[in-house]
Amino acid sequence: LVASIERAKKTTALDVAKAEIVRSRVAAACASFFDDFDILAMPATQMVSFRADQAAPTVIEGKKIPEALDTCLSTYAITMLGWPCMSIPCGFAADGQPVGLQLVAPQEGGYHRHQPSAGHQGVPP
Repeated sequence: LVASIERAKKTTALDVAKAEIVRSRVAAACASFFDDFDILAMPATQMVSFRADQAAPTVIEGKKIPEALDTCLSTYAITMLGWPCMSIPCGFAADGQPVGLQLVAPQEGGYHRHQPSAGHQGVPP
């Protein structure tokens, strides 16, 4: 976390502008997915959740995790694309920790596409 904060302190307005250009290009390239599909269903995170009283993992399936944010790449990648998304509980891992499913819709008209998830709100897995 400290390394991320230190790196962010060195980020300039030009860095942010360049990143936004790349983000916009990637979002436009990925948008064609929704030409054929209404919703993208995917894991909410790259790993099963860990207990609140445990430190964040530093390795996933034998691969070192350079930063804690890398444990939730699928979540923040979708957010950076600007697509509406909703995570819902969908079960439990073998150790009893919850597992989430992320439902993603395109930017335009995304609200009505999340209606299937409305049935899960307030309902325990």
